[in-house]
Amino acid sequence: MRCTISQARTQLGELVTLTQDPRAVIVLTRYGKPLAALVSMTEAERIWDLQDDELVGHKHPLSGLRGW
Repeated sequence: MRCTISQARTQLGELVTLTQDPRAVIVLTRYGKPLAALVSMTEAERIWDLQDDELVGHKHPLSGLRGW
């Protein structure tokens, strides 16, 4: 779903409710160009884990330690 920044200002509560679904992504636009995205915390944590995998190494499946 796409939403302009001005629409997001007036509908922020509703947009946050929509993003509680981990599959939902709301792209915020200005003048038709994408600037940012609203995602669920589940999706944000998944993205951060992927970044950590690239920087530090994968998590050990049993201990959860990175960079083994």
